[in-house]
Amino acid sequence: MTGFLPVEDVHLPRTVGYGPGLRQLAGNGHTSFGHAGTVPGYTALAEHFPGTGVTVAVLANLSVVDIR
Repeated sequence: MTGFLPVEDVHLPRTVGYGPGLRQLAGNGHTSFGHAGTVPGYTALAEHFPGTGVTVAVLANLSVVDIR
């Protein structure tokens, strides 16, 4: 992959771009790369923060999760 497509999502921190299955977010002085998905009854999120080397994965048995 050589770049991300510009995209806006009002439900996320500043969305910088979207590539094949990955999104790039920027907010609170951090940039992250990851993917989220939902199917009825479940939600999953994985984000990597290259500036800190931290990767977070969240799995929930809810269709809607407010992560704020």
